[in-house]
Amino acid sequence: MEPSEFSNLAPGALVRIDGGYAFLPEDLPRRIDIEPAAFMAFDRARGALGEFVGHARLIPNDFLVTTPLLTIEAVESNRIEGTHTVIADVLRQHAAGPPTDPQQADRNLEVLLYRDALRLGEVWLSNGGRLNQALIRALHAELLREGRGATASRGQYRRVQVAIGGRTPERARFVPPPYDRVPPLMDDLERFLTADIDLPPLMICALAHYQFETIHPFEDGNGRIGRLLIPLYLLAAEAIPRPILYLSAYLEAHSDEYYQRLKRVSTHGDWTGWVVFFLEAVAAQATSSRDMIVKILGLRDTYQARVRSETRSQAALAAIDLVVSQAFVTIPEVQRYANCKYNTAKAAIAALEGLGVLRRIPGTRPGTWYSAELLTEVYG
Repeated sequence: MEPSEFSNLAPGALVRIDGGYAFLPEDLPRRIDIEPAAFMAFDRARGALGEFVGHARLIPNDFLVTTPLLTIEAVESNRIEGTHTVIADVLRQHAAGPPTDPQQADRNLEVLLYRDALRLGEVWLSNGGRLNQALIRALHAELLREGRGATASRGQYRRVQVAIGGRTPERARFVPPPYDRVPPLMDDLERFLTADIDLPPLMICALAHYQFETIHPFEDGNGRIGRLLIPLYLLAAEAIPRPILYLSAYLEAHSDEYYQRLKRVSTHGDWTGWVVFFLEAVAAQATSSRDMIVKILGLRDTYQARVRSETRSQAALAAIDLVVSQAFVTIPEVQRYANCKYNTAKAAIAALEGLGVLRRIPGTRPGTWYSAELLTEVYG
């Protein structure tokens, strides 16, 4: 990281460390001059988000939306960090257990842990907890509960210097602040999230995301935690009714610009450029998620119509929502969800298989069925 990259408008200072320099951001200002372009982007984002939330509120079972959207988010967020998985493999592992390939199982596990961390955050907030450092550390501990990151000081702020995009500070794309500055910076970020700021929650969220990623408080998992905090902050701010807005797919598709925009704030104080980019991500993902909901509900209606016209099985009808939410099912899962006996659940799956709703995966123990149509039309 070269000092010459940083202008006199940088919202922070360069400090000497072994091997080069680190960027020490200032505390987030409570008043930031945002150019009109950002408010135009905000209007587009607010409109798209409002339409998406309106569609989501019409769905009787929340998990029909939350589980598919969260799974896609978890896959895309991990992909940004270099962990490449296939959605179908993740869903299958959730239903039927890990595959024989331990590396694939570990990759899938990282995605499933991301889902678990988000749900932990939702429960925390719904039980009256605040979005604070205790929650952030709890999310980190859950995210790294198992797998390759389990030794990276789970739930604890880093005690080492880190460099992003290079092994040494001199060669790195960006060098976050020294570790001894992390606690006071996080204290201020927590205060910022609850301060009385004259900006819409979406813009506050954009500023907070920049600051978190710049502080880089953990040894590992910073990107994933930073992206997890987006829906959780918007939930805490009552901007969305459930944590259903996820940006990782957009950020992964525009990863070069994502990192450039974050760094441009640090080097030139370009808050407006970053906020506009963030709001464009909100608008794009809200629209994409709305379209996905329409596809999910269309398939659900189609499957329910098949069941009603061809069978009297109430368990099969009840199981449709389970199938649509997670794509892969087993007999015990249907038994629990439909609150029926094992043989009734077995007959329900057989009926759904006969109607073309489900296909069995040969050789699976326990027996596992999946919706090929759902995987193709919703998850691509």
